[in-house]
Amino acid sequence: CFIAPIEHIPAVTDMDDPVWTEIRNYQKCLVRYFEAENPPRAVIFAETVNHRVSRDKAMLGAGPHTFITAYPVDLGLLDEVRAFWKKALDEVESEFEVQHKKVIETDARSGVRGKVPKNFLYVHADFSMGGGFAHVIENSAEFPKDFVQHTIAGMCELTILDRAYPDRESYRAATEDFKKRFGQGFDWAQALKPK
Repeated sequence: CFIAPIEHIPAVTDMDDPVWTEIRNYQKCLVRYFEAENPPRAVIFAETVNHRVSRDKAMLGAGPHTFITAYPVDLGLLDEVRAFWKKALDEVESEFEVQHKKVIETDARSGVRGKVPKNFLYVHADFSMGGGFAHVIENSAEFPKDFVQHTIAGMCELTILDRAYPDRESYRAATEDFKKRFGQGFDWAQALKPK
């Protein structure tokens, strides 16, 4: 699943505090949801910002709209997952092109917003809201557009062509099942609705 702000925002680092708070609330709910499953799972929250447009164009709605993808993984593998991501981020760009620190450790409280300045291109992975790693993208033309998908697929020993669902109907059924189960005590926005 993924989390995206309603307002057109190109990156998490550009969000106002109230929008960031809502995003974090949904992340907390997803962490609780996947930890409650049998067997319990952790969640990797990943965001890639590899293209920017001018401020004027962005105000007119041009440019990419940010989203954070949530990838559930076995809870027992979380330490291995962190190590896998750190290695992948360390190796992603040529050491001769990189001016910034290759892997930036992010903390649980402020996430990428506390470590990467506004208007920078980056990729970030957070591990069940317990901190994560970011990488400032130096050369967006050379940076792999599907880096996150390849990293997740490699970690799971799959290719990006492998699909979780064999057809649209299976996908739709799984989506409806997820919505139903998530709405039963995990969705913080449900508590705000009058009964």
